[in-house]
Amino acid sequence: MKNLFLHFLFFLCLGFTANAQYYTEDLESGIPADWVVDGAFALGTAADAANAAFPVPGHTNFIWVNDDAIGQGVSGNGTATTGMISLDGTTQPGLFMEVYFRDLDYDADETAKVSASNDGGATWTELINMTGTAGWEQVIVPLVDYVGQTVMLRIAYDDGGGWNYGLAFDDLVIDEMPNESISMVSADVNCGLTGSQVGIELTTKAYVKSSGINMLTSVDINISDGTETYTETITGLTAEIGDVIAVDHPLTVAAGEGTNNFEIWFSNPNGVEDPNMADNMASVVVQGYSGFAAGRKVVVEEATGTWCTWCPRGAVYLDRMSECYPDHFIGIAVHNDDPMELAAYDSAIRAESGFPGFPSVLLERESFLNPDAIANPVRTKAAENPQAFITNMAEFDELNNALTVTLEVLMNATIAGDYKLTAVLTEDGLSGTGADWAQVNQYSGGGQGPMGGYEFLPSPVPAELMVYDHVGQALIGGYAGSSNSLPDTLFNGQRYRFTFPVHAIPAAQVMENMHLVGLFTSPAGNIVNAEQNTVQEAIDGFMVSNEEVYINEKATVYPNPFSETLNISLNLTESYDVNMEVYSAIGQKMDVVNYGNIGGNQLLRYDGENLQNGIYFFHIYVGEQLITKKVTVAR
Repeated sequence: MKNLFLHFLFFLCLGFTANAQYYTEDLESGIPADWVVDGAFALGTAADAANAAFPVPGHTNFIWVNDDAIGQGVSGNGTATTGMISLDGTTQPGLFMEVYFRDLDYDADETAKVSASNDGGATWTELINMTGTAGWEQVIVPLVDYVGQTVMLRIAYDDGGGWNYGLAFDDLVIDEMPNESISMVSADVNCGLTGSQVGIELTTKAYVKSSGINMLTSVDINISDGTETYTETITGLTAEIGDVIAVDHPLTVAAGEGTNNFEIWFSNPNGVEDPNMADNMASVVVQGYSGFAAGRKVVVEEATGTWCTWCPRGAVYLDRMSECYPDHFIGIAVHNDDPMELAAYDSAIRAESGFPGFPSVLLERESFLNPDAIANPVRTKAAENPQAFITNMAEFDELNNALTVTLEVLMNATIAGDYKLTAVLTEDGLSGTGADWAQVNQYSGGGQGPMGGYEFLPSPVPAELMVYDHVGQALIGGYAGSSNSLPDTLFNGQRYRFTFPVHAIPAAQVMENMHLVGLFTSPAGNIVNAEQNTVQEAIDGFMVSNEEVYINEKATVYPNPFSETLNISLNLTESYDVNMEVYSAIGQKMDVVNYGNIGGNQLLRYDGENLQNGIYFFHIYVGEQLITKKVTVAR
């Protein structure tokens, strides 16, 4: 699962350097005489305000309420109202104030709001309803509607009638806001692939906040490796002041094996110079990796649910690894007790030895890990030479909306035991409208640090903002695999196929959004290797495999068994490069023969005098096509 972070409201640190201040209050001399502070609000320091659930960092004197410390069933509501503030001489004023507000909504909706009155407090207009902060951060409140007027401002906290966390605020400043200004909220880069490429495409998501009066419609994103700087202009943005937008980095930059350090920053909002560049940059680290084994796919199954407070972490890391290593990683989200639950899959995951609860991820059905600890184990396994390669194929019956899945294994080693094949159908783009589609989000407010953008979203994340990917929708062949899907001994160089019973796709599932994951499992139930394609690719692959690649009917071999010379009769409609490889029954390559470029009806001969008695597999390559024949030598 993942969220759409394209446009949402959040107020974060501006770091704006004021040119002239119309009002300032740092609370160091106490609560001003013309202020009215009531309810649960108090003046103090972090020593007075903080506890484990509300760990407000030190900030000298500030006004605070710790709703958690008050306890359940006790109101933590409070208001702080300023005296009269003149905005004479201003042109586009704004209030800048330091805030610590987690907005975690433990058992009710806690709110922190700023309102204004221009009639001496008789009526009030709400200006903002804050979302959470990661620490002490600067909230921006535009006051342009009050230019030339005298106003009062009110900061209010409401625990929603529940047991919540609290609010702290400090250092109020009223100053002019710039027309265009931006700041870097965060940048997330943690992986890359090296190898033959000169550069790699970084998997990057950077968050830019609009901090100017004018709508942000374009911005430059820059990245530097310390020697070269790369710049791209991003257009088509629509961010009002205070909005945070996620920007995927579009640049390819050079990175080598190991640790690579980069600086990434935003500049030129709407094509003009930012008046304050000090808060526009972040440092990022890219770990470059090479040496991954061709055809090796590492499978991670995530135990998750929309009710699970920490489960956004699993969604973030499944997305991240899928983006980092698309050719070597397969993530499957196994949902529990929500609308996406597949009961058989959920039960099987929870029945695995050592299941620790939610969220957790199962690596290759060998061990459970914390979702944020999968990167190194995945990279280690992706470098292992696979024992077998998987090909996914499928046929689709449109009339009955039915899928027939075939998996083919090409062995890369000779192994024996109860190996099995099974398949999983996953679906992307799932969403719903009910409350059980909303994702509970412990990362809301940023108090737990960055988490792929979830720190900018409320808890629960409303259903309309949630889109879930990688969702396990069907087990074809069962969780443990189909019995007798493979013979007891599998020989190096040989191909084995198994076709599963027909699977009916429910009408609610969108085949265009579905992937087929083929799994090759060991006698212990671990995943040896896997393959993933879209369902349509699997359907197309079946047509290619059966109509173009495997052309066994184009050749006959005789006599079989043979003693000295084997005759190979080929019927070719065009000219092809023809080569042959001979494998023993245990998968050892015994011989290679090049017959050159030939066409038409051909009778080829193979001298087998050096072969011992036994069974052999002859792989005849006709261009990109393959003929496989099982032949016995008997003397």
